[in-house]
Amino acid sequence: MDEQTGLKEEMHELMRGIDQARLSVEREDWGTAEKALTEAQDRIGRLLREIGDKQRAMQMTPIPDKADRG
Repeated sequence: MDEQTGLKEEMHELMRGIDQARLSVEREDWGTAEKALTEAQDRIGRLLREIGDKQRAMQMTPIPDKADRG
């Protein structure tokens, strides 16, 4: 599995968790809603770190000079 597939799966799981929280709030199941939101918050933190790492890595990659392309 490549990195992009992993990110997409994480995003999918995040959306499932948020949907679970929404349904739990509608049912006034506060414990389940809190658990789902806490898990979503943890997942968001991991995603932010991973995406931030990718962004920083891209910014640090030097742009090849036209002379390097031959």
